[in-house]
Amino acid sequence: MESRKEDGVDEVTTQPTEPSPPAAADLLSGLCDDVLVHILGLARHARDAVRTGALSRRWRGLWRRAPALRFASRCWFKCGGSPHGFIAFVDDTLALHAVRSGDGGVLEQLVICLNMFDDACRNQQLVPPSIGAAERWILYAARHGVKSFHFNLSLPDDKVEVHVHDHEGENDDEDHEHDEVNGDDDVGRKRTPVLALNELPSSAKLEAMYLDLNFAWVRLPPTVVFASLKDLTLECTKVSGDNVLLLARLVSSACCPSLRKLSMCFITLSQQQNLLLEASVLTELSLDVMDGMRSLELKTPSLRVLRIEDCEHLQSLATSAPSLKKLHIKNCERLVSLMASAPMLEKLSCVKNRSLIIDRHFPSVSRLKLDLYSHGYAYDGDSNYGGIKLLQRHSSASCLSIDLHASMVRTWFTPSDPNN
Repeated sequence: MESRKEDGVDEVTTQPTEPSPPAAADLLSGLCDDVLVHILGLARHARDAVRTGALSRRWRGLWRRAPALRFASRCWFKCGGSPHGFIAFVDDTLALHAVRSGDGGVLEQLVICLNMFDDACRNQQLVPPSIGAAERWILYAARHGVKSFHFNLSLPDDKVEVHVHDHEGENDDEDHEHDEVNGDDDVGRKRTPVLALNELPSSAKLEAMYLDLNFAWVRLPPTVVFASLKDLTLECTKVSGDNVLLLARLVSSACCPSLRKLSMCFITLSQQQNLLLEASVLTELSLDVMDGMRSLELKTPSLRVLRIEDCEHLQSLATSAPSLKKLHIKNCERLVSLMASAPMLEKLSCVKNRSLIIDRHFPSVSRLKLDLYSHGYAYDGDSNYGGIKLLQRHSSASCLSIDLHASMVRTWFTPSDPNN
């Protein structure tokens, strides 16, 4: 296993050697600290920044003041490192950087990609330490004033049985609920990992956060506040029970009063859920593959762009968005109700929503996109009703785009007489 003190390069002492041949002057080391620290913040991998401490006394410890650190497990594995060594290196590096946080070493950008799906580390025993590391690093970003945090988690193949221990034996009932949702058996059951973020602290400095959690169940904090968060992306996350309400709170003005851009993709809500989002300054919202979201209500007076795709359970959408300029709805085949107050809407795209009938007029629409189905297509004869209604209601649109779905019929002729 790799040493947990990769920072040891800062303590390197050299043995006396014969004078080296004359060389060009070291102009780089002559630069001021601020410039060198900025250069270290551009390193593609934190290990490269840490190793500069071995160059000379001039560089020793400077990396601890770098404004950005990036960790990529794939780069680590390519160099022969182990999964446990990578986790230890990230832990130690962050701990050492935190020591200098009060001396001009504030970490503005933190990027961590933990990919345990690599062929070299497809070991199910790596799941618990990976989940534990994910929890520590997310908490670190909130506690230490990180401005931009990007975290991507890829666990070993979930087709193999995974036995994940509880955190100190807590929330057994909630884990049992997760097992029921996933249809797990009592004997040799596969258990989806649980990421405990219910004690996530508030942060006044975090401005952008991206979390891809590999479809782990997540326990969300009930009272956290991110006063400066403007851009939030959540991907590959599962929530159940009260956590669905906490998810709605997490993306609301109560938690993120400055949130302007929100993207949620591959989110699983256990059973069928109604989601209410209230965000007073939110301007852009993107929802993709929100499994289990039966209805969506938006109270977003500043929203300008709304994009919804592949939400197969969505049946009802209600939005009060007087500033909405662009509305894109695609492949939501169960959506039958759209109640929208959008007097400023300019661009409307409605594709592959064959149950949706928009029987109202948006007076400002100038760009319209829809789809129509030719005779004999797989869908029934009423598939074009919604599209025709849109055309009739918005005949004054200056730009029209239509996706025409045509059936493909192949006729095979088999001669009865092989001599003919």
